[in-house]
Amino acid sequence: MSDRPDLVRHYGGHGFVGRLDDVLTKAGLGGKRLSPNDLAPLDQFHARGLAATAELAEAVDILSHEQVIDIGSGLGGPFS
Repeated sequence: MSDRPDLVRHYGGHGFVGRLDDVLTKAGLGGKRLSPNDLAPLDQFHARGLAATAELAEAVDILSHEQVIDIGSGLGGPFS
């Protein structure tokens, strides 16, 4: 990432954490232990939101012993 100073500036250091704190505070979520449901309105920026994600997860029939990697998962949602 060092060859992309714009990315370092955006995600690195206190600036990013401070901006994230500001967004969470404005959403009424500041200073509390957050759950996936708390973050869903801020993290589901695609058509039909969390409902579409849940339907896709059911459609692929993931078994309890399997693991899945979510590339591009936003804030890390949607489920814990």
